[in-house]
Amino acid sequence: MKKFEIKNFYFIVLVFTFVINSCTKLPSDFDANSSPDDIIKTAQEAYNKKDYARAAEIYLKVEEFYPYSDISRNSLVNAIRSFHKGSKFNELRTTSRKYLDLYPNDNNAAYAKYMVGMSYFEQIIDVERDQGATRDSIREFSELITLYPKSKYTLKAKENILIAKNQLAGQEVAVGRYYLKRNNPISAIKRFKTVINEHKNTPYYPEAIFRSIEAYVMLGINNKVLDYSAILKKDFPNRVNKDYFCDGEKINKSEVYSLNGQIVIGLLHNGKNCEKDEIDFVKSHQVTGRYCELRNNTPLENLDAGMGDIFIKLAR
Repeated sequence: MKKFEIKNFYFIVLVFTFVINSCTKLPSDFDANSSPDDIIKTAQEAYNKKDYARAAEIYLKVEEFYPYSDISRNSLVNAIRSFHKGSKFNELRTTSRKYLDLYPNDNNAAYAKYMVGMSYFEQIIDVERDQGATRDSIREFSELITLYPKSKYTLKAKENILIAKNQLAGQEVAVGRYYLKRNNPISAIKRFKTVINEHKNTPYYPEAIFRSIEAYVMLGINNKVLDYSAILKKDFPNRVNKDYFCDGEKINKSEVYSLNGQIVIGLLHNGKNCEKDEIDFVKSHQVTGRYCELRNNTPLENLDAGMGDIFIKLAR
């Protein structure tokens, strides 16, 4: 009895599988004699079932059998959409470029160009790894803005370019940090200069300035330290996020300390005599050792760069 039930179970599974497979049409099931309506209907069914790769391949059959027709053009657009939904980026890029070659002035040309950019943009990886896809996406989105300036995809392209440039700036800073840790400030400075010169509007710009100061301190080039400190001082007020300090018109007490309605940016505590090992640690540090010596020997009238200088004046 037990064996019979198991056999029947397998029989039911095999029949069920056969029924499913017999209802699923593949791209190879269609030929030049197939009705375009039948092909499109089958592709749409596959798309609705989230079988995006199969849907795209079936849509391409319409273009293959009925080239240069309205249904062919629309099916190419649907194939692009399907490849994108299925994250088939190489196929997405190829099909989008094919559409642009065939219909460069069509209403959907900007969409196809945008999808070429997205085929790279959605493959952007973390800043620690190669950013080839990031650069390619910037190129494609920039071309879209030039070719189709009035398209509804232009604004999205500009937004994606900003994100991509942030990514490039992030990689330059990450590599620069790596060189600093390896005691190679010259190579680090080259990376930070790229951010300073090419990506000033990214969140990494202030860090690039600060890290450059750190690198020049390591090299002992004091005039550069002062130059970059002046840049940081000049740019900083324009880069403060007001929402961090304020909640509407009131001080944001969850983020900052206030006293009598005023923000407290520094607190002085009772001083103490430092132990010799504490002083030696600061003096021997590759950055603070040199930087503190520079700041401590700076004339008082030149100490106007911020809270650090205030504390140095008070200490003196």
